[in-house]
Amino acid sequence: MNWRYGAAAHIWAVCKDEINSTQREPTILPLPKDRRLRCLSDMEMPPPLQTLAVNTGATAKTISRIMMKETGLNYQQWRQQWRLFKAIELLAEAQPISEVDSFLAFSSDSAFTTFFKNMTGSTPRTYMGQRR
Repeated sequence: MNWRYGAAAHIWAVCKDEINSTQREPTILPLPKDRRLRCLSDMEMPPPLQTLAVNTGATAKTISRIMMKETGLNYQQWRQQWRLFKAIELLAEAQPISEVDSFLAFSSDSAFTTFFKNMTGSTPRTYMGQRR
């Protein structure tokens, strides 16, 4: 099929227009390079800062300093971004909100919804509906 002529060219033009008109969302979360924090790339869920400090042998202050230097975010901000990206991933797989909030260790559906709305400006359902 030649995408330069006829109906195929029109289909290609529509596809390009759709791609170009979509809203861009930053979905890259930088990982720290420090050897003590490499474990973050393999984790199901990044632990709270104090737990990470105990597990790595670094102080919370050291971890925070490394995170800021290497990712531009403090640990809490980085962990919240990780949770948001994971939530969007799970919601895109049509996981129920109750399973997403449980996986991400929120105390309730409403706590998760509040977190999500604070981070994106929309509830999870509204956010996902706008992207489908």
